[in-house]
Amino acid sequence: MKFLQRHLENFTEARRARGDWRLLFLDAFKPHFDQLVVDVAWSKGYVVVYHGGGTTGVTQVNDTDCHGCLEKEYMEVEAHTLMHQQMLDPGDISRSRQQAH
Repeated sequence: MKFLQRHLENFTEARRARGDWRLLFLDAFKPHFDQLVVDVAWSKGYVVVYHGGGTTGVTQVNDTDCHGCLEKEYMEVEAHTLMHQQMLDPGDISRSRQQAH
């Protein structure tokens, strides 16, 4: 709730006069269905629209797939992290990047 309060633009009189309503797309994550989320969004001039599970890869641009330079750098970071994870415990590579450094 604090994130929404802080980051959604306020529904000012100027926006209201222009009919400047906005869509807030949320995935099908249980906390997003809380009525407080809808109420805060509405108070700030946003209409909540839910998209189903498994659609993020289709509806969200994945920079690592669209930009070769970024993908190359990201893959290098991932390979480096995997090496550190294996050195820490070869039988368990489930640690996050932060835990491996």
